[in-house]
Order: sequence, then structure tokens, then C-alpha cells
Amino acid sequence: MVLLAGGGDTAHVFDDFAPKLTTRNHVYGITRRGFGTSGYAEATNVGERLGEDVLAVIDSLKLDRPLLVGHSIAGAELSWMANLYPDRIAGVVYKSDDLWLARYEDDDLL
Repeated sequence: MVLLAGGGDTAHVFDDFAPKLTTRNHVYGITRRGFGTSGYAEATNVGERLGEDVLAVIDSLKLDRPLLVGHSIAGAELSWMANLYPDRIAGVVYKSDDLWLARYEDDDLL
């Protein structure tokens, strides 16, 4: 299971919540670039860049179809992964998501 924090938060926002999920899952938290002590890089399509970062973490950790759980702005990453790489994840859970960020269409790639 991979937990994606909301805007302005780091993965530490899940410090109290994540241990409750560990009886049945390996749980990882991701701090997106530009937050906490992580680096930042300009991008023309932020949703795509953040989604690619999630995919890179999945590949780096060699995770087999993790469930992605995201809060707030993480809806952009969740939707990007679910639409472009549904075979790489078990599913997505939108936790208190800003629904306008969850909309991801092919036209957004242009």
C-alpha cells in the first residue's frame, strides 16, 4: 500500500494512521517533490510529473500492484496512475479528495 499526502503535507501526515494498516499490508508513504526536504523541479504538466514520480517509486521498491491511497491533491496522481497504468496497481482510494483534481482525461496529456 502506498499513501500519498495532500498538498503541503509530507508522508509524516500518516504517522498515526499508517501503523493501523500494517497488520495486513506493507505500507509506504510518499512525500512528493517540492514538499518537506525533497527537491523540486519545474514541469509543464504537474499531474503527469507527479504521476511519473509515483510510478518511479513503485518501480524502485519493486512493488507488485500496490493499492494507492491519496488525500487531497494526490487525486491527480491517483487518477493519472489509474487511467494510464491500471495494470500496475490494485486500485485507488480517494481520501477526502478535491474531486476536480481527480478528473483526468486523455486531452490533459496534450
